[in-house]
Amino acid sequence: MSLTSTKNSTTVSAPSKVFLLGEYAVLGGSPAVLAAIEPRFRLRKGATSGFSTSFHPESPAGLWLKGKKTEPFQWRDPWQGQGGFGGSTAEFISVCFAYGVRDPLEAFDSYRELTGERPSGADLMVQWTGGAGVWSPREKKFNDLSSSISSLNLALVSAAHQKDRKVKTHDDLEKNRSRLGPSDFRKLEAQVLEAIPFLIPGQEEQLGRCLTGYADTLQGLGLETEAAFSDRIALLSIPGVWGVKGCGAGLSDALIVGYRDTESLREIQEILFLRDLKFISSRLMLSSGVKWDD
Repeated sequence: MSLTSTKNSTTVSAPSKVFLLGEYAVLGGSPAVLAAIEPRFRLRKGATSGFSTSFHPESPAGLWLKGKKTEPFQWRDPWQGQGGFGGSTAEFISVCFAYGVRDPLEAFDSYRELTGERPSGADLMVQWTGGAGVWSPREKKFNDLSSSISSLNLALVSAAHQKDRKVKTHDDLEKNRSRLGPSDFRKLEAQVLEAIPFLIPGQEEQLGRCLTGYADTLQGLGLETEAAFSDRIALLSIPGVWGVKGCGAGLSDALIVGYRDTESLREIQEILFLRDLKFISSRLMLSSGVKWDD
C-alpha cells in the first residue's frame, strides 16, 4: 500500500476542530454541534524539516497503520503538541485519506472499532467534512450550518498551553462515562436540541443562555474542571458577554465566548491576559475538510 495522491500532490491536510455543544451527551446518542477550524494539520510524503516522523503506536492512526506496508511520511501539528483541537483524530483522518479511504462513514466505523467505541467519533465527522454544523450519531448524518455559525460573534480561546490543563480524552472517558445515567443523557440531549435553533444571528441571548446552561449542567455532574469553571465565571462577569462555554474533555481545552461588540471583545482580551489564556480568533475561522493540498 502506498500514498495515493492526485495531481502529484504529496501532502494531505485536515482541519482542527472545536466542540460548541454536545460533549458527553453525544456518548449517549445525542446530536453534537462542532466546527472544523484553522489551522490545519498536515501529513506529507518524504523528509521535511519541521515535521515529525511517526505516530504513537497505540494512537488511532498508529493502530490503523499497524501491519500495513507504508512509505515514509512526515506530520506537522500546528498546535505543537498542546492538544485539545483534534490532533489525534486529524492523524487518523489523514492516514486513512492518504491511503485511499474516501467514505467518511467507513473511516468512522474503523475509528470506532479501533478505539473500543469510547470516543464518540463526532470530531472525526466534522474534520472530515469541514465547516460547522450538527452531527447526529443515531442517523450518522452531518447537517451543515456553516453560514450561520460563522456569522456569530463567538471568540475562540485556548487554555491548552497551561501546564497540567489538558484533560486526556481517553482517560476522562474511562473515569467519567459511567457516572452518566439515562436521565443525565436525556437532560443533556434536551439542552443540545434546545440550542440548535438559536445558532443564527439575532438569537445570541438565547444561544448564550443555552451554552452557559449546558456548561452549568456538566459542572453539576463533576464534568467541568475547576480551572475551566473559574475562567468561565470570570468571562461571564463582562457585561457585554452573552455566553461562555468550555470545550472538550472537562470543558478544559478551550473556551468559546459570545460577545456583543468590540468594546466587549477588548474587555475579554484583558481578562485573557490576566488569566494566561490565549486569544485565537474573534470568530470561528471555519476550514474545509480533509483534502490533498496543491
